[in-house]
Amino acid sequence: MTLPLKGQAEGLGDLNIIHGVEALQQGNTDEALQYFQKYLAQWPTGEFSPEAKYLAAQAALRNKRPQLALSYSSDLDKEFPELSDLILTLRAKSYQALGEQEKSRSQWTELIRLYPQSPLVAQALYMIGDTLFEQSQLELAQAAYHKALRNSPNRSEAAQAKMNMAHIAEQLGHWDQASEIYKNYVYHLPSHPFSEDAHLKLKNLLRNKRATEASMELRLIQIDKLLKRHSFQRASKKQQAMESLILAE
Repeated sequence: MTLPLKGQAEGLGDLNIIHGVEALQQGNTDEALQYFQKYLAQWPTGEFSPEAKYLAAQAALRNKRPQLALSYSSDLDKEFPELSDLILTLRAKSYQALGEQEKSRSQWTELIRLYPQSPLVAQALYMIGDTLFEQSQLELAQAAYHKALRNSPNRSEAAQAKMNMAHIAEQLGHWDQASEIYKNYVYHLPSHPFSEDAHLKLKNLLRNKRATEASMELRLIQIDKLLKRHSFQRASKKQQAMESLILAE
């Protein structure tokens, strides 16, 4: 956020905001919070107090102080309506950090209802799934993730959502669904950070006869993907394993 300079109106108080923004951008959340608090102590109803509260709430949340973030953002959308969707997001994340999933979901849901065109709606859809998943409301979480993936399949949250959906599928005894997700990471996305975890999950399903072995076509896809990523050693091992399977048949 770019804040205007009004040193004439509020003396040097607004320099605290400027220094606070600089500290926040550099990741110095504790220092940033102190600057915003100094401004608010001097100008609790100043022209920039809504901005200072919002920034203080951001700094507090990043500083792992979600309760303080909530205190700064409470009713802030009434003072700063042009940032209402951002404020709802901030409160939702604060409640989630406190483990208060119902309250977090309420904020995300309100964001979608009030601001359906906001770019934050895509994130809200995934976060609703996460809150339901954390509460073990498995079928509702699965439906929420499906909706999020249909709406925004390429967001960064999608990968974790798919792994959560695989876990849900296992819990519900939908082995084919779980296996399909794990195989996608193992064979189509072998360099993905989740591929190793998916590999272990898939091995467990195979061990318990709840999944079928990958086809030769899938194995070839995996080798091709690894070669394109220059993972030559891994590709060689996968090729040797595939050749052993062919010889065993």
